[in-house]
Amino acid sequence: MPRVQIVPSMVNGVIGGVSYRVAPPDSVRKAVNFTFDDEIGSATTRLGMDILGGGRIVAEDNEVLGLYNFVDSEAGPHSRLIAAVNEPADGSASLYYLDGAAWTGGVANSTGLLAGAKVRFDTFLDSVVAVNGNSCRSWNGNPGSGWLVSGGPFDLDNMPVGSLVRVYKDQVIVAGVSGAPDTLYISSIPTGGAVSWTTNNREITVNPEDSSNITALGEIAGVLVVLKRFGFYTWNNRATEPDQLCGVGCSSQESVCVGGDMMFFFNEEGVWATKGSFPVLISDKVRPWIEGMSASNYENVAAHSDNRHLWVSIGDCTVDGIDYTNVVLRYSLKSKEWAVLSYSREFRNIVRYQSSGSVLAVAGDTTARVLQLDSGYDDDGDQIAYELETHDQDAGSPAIEKTINRLMYAFGDGFSGESVQVMENGGDWREIGHLNGEVAQMQANGVRGSRLRFRIAGVRASGRLTFRGFEIPELEPMGHAAR
Repeated sequence: MPRVQIVPSMVNGVIGGVSYRVAPPDSVRKAVNFTFDDEIGSATTRLGMDILGGGRIVAEDNEVLGLYNFVDSEAGPHSRLIAAVNEPADGSASLYYLDGAAWTGGVANSTGLLAGAKVRFDTFLDSVVAVNGNSCRSWNGNPGSGWLVSGGPFDLDNMPVGSLVRVYKDQVIVAGVSGAPDTLYISSIPTGGAVSWTTNNREITVNPEDSSNITALGEIAGVLVVLKRFGFYTWNNRATEPDQLCGVGCSSQESVCVGGDMMFFFNEEGVWATKGSFPVLISDKVRPWIEGMSASNYENVAAHSDNRHLWVSIGDCTVDGIDYTNVVLRYSLKSKEWAVLSYSREFRNIVRYQSSGSVLAVAGDTTARVLQLDSGYDDDGDQIAYELETHDQDAGSPAIEKTINRLMYAFGDGFSGESVQVMENGGDWREIGHLNGEVAQMQANGVRGSRLRFRIAGVRASGRLTFRGFEIPELEPMGHAAR
């Protein structure tokens, strides 16, 4: 047989849950901590992450309940990265902000929030409002003024106490109010620098008969998207009630984000995209990872887009009987390929952060830490483990046994002794060599099977590896496979 090239291009990234006979040859069956668009067509180990603020926000491994970048429109003197987190012993939660290189609390009315309740934010009238289903408060970012618990631009004395908030068409929308899980509360437009919840305000009840409650709010193409657990509604601020488009719902407000001209969200079926009309499921290529996650984590999925990539944090997963921790699925908006990443922390919020002229992606985790993504070559001091697995290779016929009688080659940059393994006819992995130099040679003599699958694996804390594929100079037929 002629020489065989294996994944000389990986432009289609990870495609799992598909027969190798129909899998695109420019894709891989599985890869963890490799990306595919840093060098188009190759696989490159991901960048790491660094901690912001010098350490944990509080001296205990507590979940970051909310994370938000408040941008002051008046030249930004009081723009703040704000985090909500339980205090040690979990008696209550507090609001902190990043002050240069350290997390700072103690601002008036920043303490005493309900412990464990997710905190959602939005910005209006040069102030940020925070809601958690138990209380609402606002702040203009000035440490000297503190958080307001009454009055102010959001009319806090009369504001419905909900768990969801969204500013839409010059009004504030609140949902998730106890006892009214299907109702949108709509403020007046602002007059005198404040909205009102007692004059020119409205309420809309969203299909209370659909056996599903509001779980998330979003906006795309000028329409408000109201997501229930099992329903998708849109509203244009003119109709008397939202329109139900379909029975596709959302399990997590933190999974709703906008990138490019699309809004993304998550439910148990996977990741969905919409331009304001019927949503489309876009995550079939990584279906084994979504099926391998815990159902208890559906409500904790977090997503973010920087208009180039979409990150979707889904927590721990089991795929092929192997446990993977803190999995993030990354989608390229331009090339539409998926990558699977595994971090040393689990992200519960991922947001955009404007810092010193740079726009960063930052994440709040379950250990009271906020981390900058795509920074450095390790995960806040932890090494990054990575692996890549090809689809099965049968050289055109699954009925004929093949053997490698000569050297096998791998191509790339940054090799540092990574393990190269083979699986013959669906058996166990066995090592056949290591990656070193730009052209790595492996003594693959004796590799034999009707179906061959190859894998590379390694761990590193410095530099990046770029893998450009395998080559088998001669794959010899041995006759028909045993039955």
